[in-house]
Amino acid sequence: MLYLLTEHQFLSGPIILTLILGVMLVWERSAPRRKYAGIQGRRLNNLALLGIDAAVVILLFPITSIGTAFLAARLDWGLFNVWPVSYPLAFLISVLILDLGIYCQHRLFHTSKWIWPLHRVHHSDLHLDATTGVRFHPLEVIIYTVLKIGIVLAIGAPVAAVALFEFLLIAASLFYHANVSMPTPIERVLRTVFITPDVHRIHHSAWHPDMYSNFGNLFIWWDRLFGTYHAAPAGGHEGMRIGLDGFEGARVTHIVQLLKQPFDVKSE
Repeated sequence: MLYLLTEHQFLSGPIILTLILGVMLVWERSAPRRKYAGIQGRRLNNLALLGIDAAVVILLFPITSIGTAFLAARLDWGLFNVWPVSYPLAFLISVLILDLGIYCQHRLFHTSKWIWPLHRVHHSDLHLDATTGVRFHPLEVIIYTVLKIGIVLAIGAPVAAVALFEFLLIAASLFYHANVSMPTPIERVLRTVFITPDVHRIHHSAWHPDMYSNFGNLFIWWDRLFGTYHAAPAGGHEGMRIGLDGFEGARVTHIVQLLKQPFDVKSE
């Protein structure tokens, strides 16, 4: 049963990601928020990095978060597997704790001198679109996966809650990195609860005060609660510069250079 569950996760994940990515790319082409710079090979290299990340996870982790939740339930590990609480409440709290955990993890990746060079690969992209949402260094993905598995084990999250969270996380990352335009009234309503492209784009500004804001992944509440929410970029969305100072050219586009970038002696 556990084998089938993890196999299903590996099969369904790429299908879901591909479908959502396709929708986002069509949306970006039909209603872009910002003019695309047309950097040669950028999208293909971002997707190549995704392929490497997926291979690393499959090779290093026999089970990931969904399989871990199933294992914890079988062995009565974690808070909600030993604490008598109703299933709906455990489900809801688990999703919220997982999202809060990813928010805290994201802030850690920006403040840790050891992890930031890895996360910097994500931020060095010179343009923001849906493919940026899958542009992460493999070593960062390993750390991220270990921390997420740790949260699932600690709280004993229900399998369905973890499965839903994983789906929402994939969809959200592709959505809020996308270069898409939305009607202002709709965007304003959405951002009262969720992270929108206009909210997350600020986080990718080359201006540091903007970059150190809007760390949320699904829900916007954590940024508001912990004082890291910025409503708009200092230079406006159309005029803001994406990326990092000192990072340009092949260093931020070519797949080999992306893999080497964290170990480059050059710094911001």
